[in-house]
Amino acid sequence: MKRVRGQQGSALILIIGIIAALAILAVAIVVLTGNVQRNTAGHRTQSKTFNVAEAGLDAGAATLRSTWSQTTDVTVNPAVLTAQLEASAGSAELPASDVKVVFYDDDARPGQPPSLSPKMDQRYSYDANKNGYLWVVSTAKVSGKTTRVQALFRRGMFSGLLMDGVALYTKNLLTIAGNGAPIGSDDGGKTSAYVESITTDPKKLEADIRASVNLYQPTSSTGVGIDDVFPSSTLNALTAAARTAGTYCKDERDLTNKASDKMFWTKDPRVIVVESGNLSDLPTGIWTAENPGVVILLNGSLTVKGNSAIYGVIYLPAGGVTYKGTPEIHGMVIANGTCDLRGDRAISSNATVIANINKKSTSTVQLVPNTWREVKP
Repeated sequence: MKRVRGQQGSALILIIGIIAALAILAVAIVVLTGNVQRNTAGHRTQSKTFNVAEAGLDAGAATLRSTWSQTTDVTVNPAVLTAQLEASAGSAELPASDVKVVFYDDDARPGQPPSLSPKMDQRYSYDANKNGYLWVVSTAKVSGKTTRVQALFRRGMFSGLLMDGVALYTKNLLTIAGNGAPIGSDDGGKTSAYVESITTDPKKLEADIRASVNLYQPTSSTGVGIDDVFPSSTLNALTAAARTAGTYCKDERDLTNKASDKMFWTKDPRVIVVESGNLSDLPTGIWTAENPGVVILLNGSLTVKGNSAIYGVIYLPAGGVTYKGTPEIHGMVIANGTCDLRGDRAISSNATVIANINKKSTSTVQLVPNTWREVKP
């Protein structure tokens, strides 16, 4: 069969065309892959920047809880805040990052609440109009990306305070083992304990306990209920503070994840709330009488181990506490479940601890709904 003269070389042209198309497709794939990688990296960096800005906003709210001012500027040291964030997340996760948090008064008239569309009065970095509202603005930069978020916060005051001079309150059984006085006072003299009933080992007679502790039964003979010792308004205030600080946990897994942050236990206002689940131990040396903490297990029990000294208040409305070893709690324990105490001094009331925790519950800040905004840097 003879080849038509006009078709000579057509196969070569076809092959060249296919090769050219494949080359163009390969270049397009390379370019597309590069764009996707850059976009993914950019999105990841932008997400980190947003998270840092949100952390700055949380730090601003925590600052307001402790240093709300109506006369002098409220400030957060940006270098210290950046160092804390990098220590928490790791410098590799936040390369070349910085965050700046500033405060502004709202534009309401003195003593009046803000309008439905509140604005800032940037002349003042404190509550100049004395109406209990302040703006917090957080600006974060990570690897060249910038995010700014802002929100209005309201100062809240609560009248419910923890009862002083009480080491233990339980509506259940108190079990005591050991040779020392398991309940006492750091302030001298007798402390008080409200217990439903007591079981002691042969070495620890109930009469010996009564020598150092004023023992009462809850409610029945004294009219003192758990809400008198740990008021519900105080519980609400501390729970709100934990939500704002990011130390409110849904369950044990959530607690484990959040506690991997080195600042979790010492993050102001040092209030840890777990909605459901038990706590098997508390870190040692995290709190002091001047800077005590609060642990609230809404539906769980606590086990404390070793020989650590814990300064704070333990609130267990649906659980109990068990001691393993000779740990000490300086402050107060409130529980609805059984309390199993061991060691020479398991629980001591401490007036300084209670006074400092009451400061937390009498002043807190809450985000004003519908005021959070991400704005152009």
